[in-house]
Amino acid sequence: MQHLISNLLDMNQIDQKKISIVPQKINLHDFLNRLEKNFDSQARKKNIELKIDKIEANINTDQHALSSVLENLISNALKFSPKGKSVYLKTYLEDGSVHFAVVDQGPGIAEDELPLLFKKFSRLTNKPTDNETSNGLGLAIAKELTDLLRGKILVTSRRGKGSTFTLVIPQ
Repeated sequence: MQHLISNLLDMNQIDQKKISIVPQKINLHDFLNRLEKNFDSQARKKNIELKIDKIEANINTDQHALSSVLENLISNALKFSPKGKSVYLKTYLEDGSVHFAVVDQGPGIAEDELPLLFKKFSRLTNKPTDNETSNGLGLAIAKELTDLLRGKILVTSRRGKGSTFTLVIPQ
């Protein structure tokens, strides 16, 4: 319930244009270490190996917005992956941008459902694998925050083969 309320408040602030992006220097290695620690227990609970590539680089972006987007993508990857699988966060720099690719080994997303991914309250046919809950707001919030960061989210997915959500933001 608390997660739902938090998402509703975030979406309300986004809709009312009350979120401001405050860029600051972020050490990616330290940032990714904290992110990994935040998800360690959720991954262990499902016996999922969470692998996060850590690179030595500094970027200039809003840490809260970046955290919110990546937390949502990693949380979804863990929620929709079966026990005993792996979730990866691959991070790399390319063409003045930083790329964060969250790769899971879940059921994949049907091609006809891809256009629904970033719409508010969208729920797809896939269900979380361990009775986790989903309120249909997380990816909509992630998309809006990504736009505010002047970035983009790319999705590739194949039924039965998993999904990759790639966040690309200016360095």
